[in-house]
Amino acid sequence: IINLKTGALHITSESGIGNKLSLSSTLRKKIHALHRRLITLAENNKSSIHSLKQFCTTGVSAKERLTLQAASSSIEKYFGGLLGDVASGDGWLEQYGKMDEASGQYVFHAKWMIEALRAELRFQEDLIQT
Repeated sequence: IINLKTGALHITSESGIGNKLSLSSTLRKKIHALHRRLITLAENNKSSIHSLKQFCTTGVSAKERLTLQAASSSIEKYFGGLLGDVASGDGWLEQYGKMDEASGQYVFHAKWMIEALRAELRFQEDLIQT
């Protein structure tokens, strides 16, 4: 799990999860390019990425900030597109959930969201084939 707001990264050890996390070739290329930029920055002895002490003292340079922002933005855009309405934060729980009368809380129904995503994909397929 990547929390782009806090910068936290949580990696599960659940069996088979790596197979589910395949990336599109576009995102893979973009991440690879950003990785090369980070390596170049890390090889520069003047880079604050190279030294934690320097990072804590001076922060990151404009070049480093742009690289890190581009990486974060690319990942957020990619996963936001996968999650559809959920990424927007606007009423998705009400759309894909139902109020549980006993608890008074919404219960998320993944099947409803998957059906909506499939309908969107069918539309994209039809649009591409025209």
